[in-house]
Amino acid sequence: MIIFAKVTEKKVLNSKMFFCCLLFFILLGTGGTGTEAFEVSTSTPVLSIPENAGADLKCFYTADFGSPRVEWKFKDLQGSQLYVIFDNEPTEKYKGRVELYKDGLRFNTVTRKDTGEYICEVSSANNFGDVKIHLIVEVPPSVPVCGVPPSVTTGSHVVLTCNDPTGSPPSTYKWFKDGTPLPEDPSKFVDFKNFSYTVDSKKGTLTFPSVTKADAGKYSCMASNPSGPSQTCLSQEMIVCKTERSQAGYAKPTPSTADEEDGEFKQKSSFVV
Repeated sequence: MIIFAKVTEKKVLNSKMFFCCLLFFILLGTGGTGTEAFEVSTSTPVLSIPENAGADLKCFYTADFGSPRVEWKFKDLQGSQLYVIFDNEPTEKYKGRVELYKDGLRFNTVTRKDTGEYICEVSSANNFGDVKIHLIVEVPPSVPVCGVPPSVTTGSHVVLTCNDPTGSPPSTYKWFKDGTPLPEDPSKFVDFKNFSYTVDSKKGTLTFPSVTKADAGKYSCMASNPSGPSQTCLSQEMIVCKTERSQAGYAKPTPSTADEEDGEFKQKSSFVV
């Protein structure tokens, strides 16, 4: 029994020494920090800057890279991609506008066309890392371009359009009828329970699946974003005319809403502006 106890104690001691040595070599291989080597990071993952101001896009990398090759790429809102920095130098389009320094990329001034995604790529020998930065160049809304048909017939499918082509970030839209704001969901409001329409606040559309006489009125649209004051287009009147049907089932629009050609009326059943 005494011999068995001594052997067991020796085995336990040897096991402890083995695990201690194994832990030492693991820590030695990671520099004792437990962090992953060759890391690329940023302190500005999303950057919002007013137009014509300067901007610093930060890109940090660990010392493991030594003296690496640093490249910057830009992807615009349409998905097109190009180099900003190639082989540690600004490309032709960005010369005089940007400056590469150890911890990032500096723009002297930014324009609305600089809005998009920037990728900082760091490489050295067989090692590579990258980080993405989203730059938003702030541009106040402009007066939106509104499309309202002057006249439509009852039962028609009609789409009113509203677009602010320059606001950044992209504007959201609100529609008004006779100066009163239209809620996005009319079914939730007593005053609009008889209305049937849909509003897309991101696309700026106001859609009537089947126009009624109650939809006639003056319409305007307001574009808004966080960069500046909202802008509204001038109100435009939409007249809704009743469609008359003969006993034969022929839909005959009233003369005020019909296009006359060779003595016959031709009706438009759908309106998209």
